[in-house]
Amino acid sequence: MRHRRLSTILTALLLPLTAVVAAPPTATAAVYAAVAAWAPNTAYTTGTHVTYNGVEYECVQGHTSQTGWEPPNVPALWKPVTGGGDTTAPSVPGNLRSTGVTSGSVSLAWNASTDDVGVTGYEIYRGGTLVTTVTGTTHTDTGLTASTAYIYTVRARDAAGNRSAASNSVTATTTGGGGNDTTAPSVPGNLRSTGVTSGSVSLAWNASTVV
Repeated sequence: MRHRRLSTILTALLLPLTAVVAAPPTATAAVYAAVAAWAPNTAYTTGTHVTYNGVEYECVQGHTSQTGWEPPNVPALWKPVTGGGDTTAPSVPGNLRSTGVTSGSVSLAWNASTDDVGVTGYEIYRGGTLVTTVTGTTHTDTGLTASTAYIYTVRARDAAGNRSAASNSVTATTTGGGGNDTTAPSVPGNLRSTGVTSGSVSLAWNASTVV
């Protein structure tokens, strides 16, 4: 009888301890579930955490998000959370080349990079200054000055904000202001007077042609 009573008392004491030990996993799960996915047109305060493409980011400057301001695109606003996520940079874009020029533009192309998770964009640099970021492997840089040489490089970027080293550089020179056309029109034909007055002369001629 004495042993049965002792067993009953020990059981009553151990049950609350079991409940206390089991509680933390539920609380921890709630903390992870609280990290919401990044969304545009949303007000974020400094210190807020979001997820984007499987990577967790922390807001470093309060702002209202806009399309195009995804966390990996704006390191001034977001930083990857230390200790987690992807830390491997994409491979270097290959064979950067100019595929065409005009008096005001340069067209570029390059070979795609690879990444252990996935490449999300390519940063185009003109003379060391970031011009734009594109998702494909071609770009036309516009608004340039005629008869001017420009140097370009490209870097690949992944969802975690990792950037590759710069590609090979390529130099492209825009054409002159007149473009590539160097052929003059034909000579106007059969210039003639079609009438005169005391103060005027009327003229006519056959139209010229261009190639």
